[in-house]
Amino acid sequence: MYLSRFSDTMEGEMTFGDVVALYLDELGISQSELARRMNTGRQTVNSIIIDERRRAPRLDTAMQIADALGVPLQEMINRMKEE
Repeated sequence: MYLSRFSDTMEGEMTFGDVVALYLDELGISQSELARRMNTGRQTVNSIIIDERRRAPRLDTAMQIADALGVPLQEMINRMKEE
């Protein structure tokens, strides 16, 4: 399952990748550290941040990211709509 209903952002709305990048900055976490927490490579995290500007991640991937950041997934989705 994908977060497809959240991928069709209107102009000015943030994508999931934008929100991930925002949390990394706010929490002072590097892409490498997020990758370590997710047990994946930094290139995968970078791809999520860049590629998610075009499409939404799988639900399980989004949940894994939220867990690694220590942030509820719903909060991340809400931020997509707020910014």
